[in-house]
Amino acid sequence: MLYADAYKTANTIRASLAPHCDRIEIAGSIRRKCEKCNDVEIICIPKDRAGVSKICNEWTKIKGDLLIGRYTRREVCINGVGTFVDIFTATHTNWGLIYAMRTGNTSFSHKILASGWVKHGYHSISGMLHNGRNFVLTPEERDVFKIAGVEWTEPEERDDLTYITTWGDM
Repeated sequence: MLYADAYKTANTIRASLAPHCDRIEIAGSIRRKCEKCNDVEIICIPKDRAGVSKICNEWTKIKGDLLIGRYTRREVCINGVGTFVDIFTATHTNWGLIYAMRTGNTSFSHKILASGWVKHGYHSISGMLHNGRNFVLTPEERDVFKIAGVEWTEPEERDDLTYITTWGDM
């Protein structure tokens, strides 16, 4: 899909889920404003998991179930066009980690953020960062960047790794 179409579709999906969420945002290639987007990625903190699940169950299930898990992939048909949508749930304590990782791109998430937090003694366990003693709260993306020792990078710049520097290298 072209960005404009993907953004419009993502906003329609977001609007249908929003009444059941404390927080909900578009992530992935749409958030990075890529010219072409393969699918829609939505991150949410459900306030009514059953309500979110009910909406999702109106769409064709590919995999996952939000009543028992943290992820589902659905095919949604809007204006006669089928689109794959990945919906990830987070909590107020791990929103930043999930949002950063799902905004991507894959190289940025793994080679920059994950490598950075591992270098600083953290590991990801079940959607949370752990420092070897405790789980660490990441309520915002900037918390993840700080833990990873990575300078804040706007989503649309995360595809071009030439602009990425870590604080330790500056």
